[in-house]
Amino acid sequence: MYISEEEYYRVCEEIDDGQTINIYKSKNIEIDIKRSGKKIYKFIADYGECSLNECLEDMYLKKDKIII
Repeated sequence: MYISEEEYYRVCEEIDDGQTINIYKSKNIEIDIKRSGKKIYKFIADYGECSLNECLEDMYLKKDKIII
């Protein structure tokens, strides 16, 4: 699952308090955002041997495949 920068900011504006949304998922990593009050938190879970930078590059290279 991939997300563009514009879509990320739109999701951040629309997310409800206490809600968690997955914005990226591959076999090695998941990135979620969660709203708590006025703050937005990002959670990054690394499940494989792939580096975080490699996963982020992969996410941005394939952002044309947006699914939410």
